[in-house]
Amino acid sequence: MTIQEAAAELGSNLLVMAQQSSEAILDRVGKNPTESSGQLPSRREVETDFLCFYAHLIDRAAFVKLGPERRAQLMDLMFPNLVQSLATVYFPDRPEAQIDYFAQMSRTMEELAVEYGHYSLNPREGAGLQGTLFWEFGKRVSRTFGNGDFLLAMPAALLARMMMKGLAIGKTLDKV
Repeated sequence: MTIQEAAAELGSNLLVMAQQSSEAILDRVGKNPTESSGQLPSRREVETDFLCFYAHLIDRAAFVKLGPERRAQLMDLMFPNLVQSLATVYFPDRPEAQIDYFAQMSRTMEELAVEYGHYSLNPREGAGLQGTLFWEFGKRVSRTFGNGDFLLAMPAALLARMMMKGLAIGKTLDKV
């Protein structure tokens, strides 16, 4: 498999998993309104949280499996194409909004790479998810819903951990 094919496959998987994850969280909050304070965020906002998180997981795995140069090549192929596709869907016939969205997503990914880079992927033996990358991501989703006490942190963290298998990151990168 070429790096271009891997970028296309991972990007497609990432988009599907981000969409399914955001739908699941929005559905959960719709059934349990106490988990959100105030108005629900847009699907795009929730999808963006999951999209950036899953892209970070791919980035981490690619660094380990492909090395820094090929990882950069993979991400440079995958991320811009994915974000441009989303910008076109979210903002049809609004090229200036598409450009702004692309710039915002690029900034968000850079910020999250620094933030998420501090956390381990897996909990210590016998410990829960608290303090892991998944826990910190769950807290971010909770904040997106305006919930400062992090009621959604655990459900979002567990959902992301479960959905990670659907990304098929390792399987895809092993073919490159």
